[in-house]
Amino acid sequence: MNAYINYIILTCISLRPNFASAQDYTYLGCFYDNNRRETLPDLIYCERDSYPYDSCQNTCGPQAQYCQSQEMTIELCRHICADQNMRYFGLQAGTQCLCGGFFAPYNVLGQPDGNDTCNRPCSGNSSQLCGADFQPSVYQINESPSDCFNPGYVLNGDQSQQDSSFYNASDVIDFAPVCPPPSIKNGATSITCTASGNWTNPPPTCTVRCATPTAPMHASFSPWQTLNDNYAVDDEVFFDCDMDPSRTNQTLTCGYYGDWETFGPDCPGKFISHLYKPDLMLTLTSQYPGFHTI
Repeated sequence: MNAYINYIILTCISLRPNFASAQDYTYLGCFYDNNRRETLPDLIYCERDSYPYDSCQNTCGPQAQYCQSQEMTIELCRHICADQNMRYFGLQAGTQCLCGGFFAPYNVLGQPDGNDTCNRPCSGNSSQLCGADFQPSVYQINESPSDCFNPGYVLNGDQSQQDSSFYNASDVIDFAPVCPPPSIKNGATSITCTASGNWTNPPPTCTVRCATPTAPMHASFSPWQTLNDNYAVDDEVFFDCDMDPSRTNQTLTCGYYGDWETFGPDCPGKFISHLYKPDLMLTLTSQYPGFHTI
């Protein structure tokens, strides 16, 4: 009889994500996310080839802070995030697992209204629900295996400055060099794990800046502008295509991750015909690698 009751309880838990495991993790609700993974931003390491990371079809990273898997389940995501001592884990779009450290702002974008939310079946277990598009089902892990949970990483910072995921009382994380120039650090230079399981301060943030850009291939920067070595996100610089006079003042944009983004087709290369002068063509292509034949 007891075994049958336990079976019913476990079945209800797997079907209804708003039930919680009293021993291990607690369901917090359905929340909004965005394409910057702002709510649970801390899964930036999943490149290992052992369980649970061998299930991930991507390698995570600062620009894709999630594990994508056709085997995704609540338990798999919990394992991935617990392995890095994260406080929160979330499942999104049926196949994605996200993690959040101690300070993850999982509720910063609010919660969707109504009942038709976070209702995508998990790719690895269709009896479980794994969020929806930009709607993660968020869980909290109840206890850390060390004195403090991983506080979370400094997005857009140098992640090598934080070389551990497990922290005991009095352990210090030094964030002094975490924001590579020209980005700007805002907040504490270091934080300390306390005996109560809290951190003395949240990690700092990096205000992203872009360094001096390099002109795209077959293009030159528009001569009317003066370039510098410090640009804010969404700042633009302009370039002209060398071989297409109609394409002037094309834009490079300083991106959210500190790199330059360009939109639209690449500038065309330099073409000449070699139908009647093969010797000249051979000379030009050897001296000017930018030339291409047609």
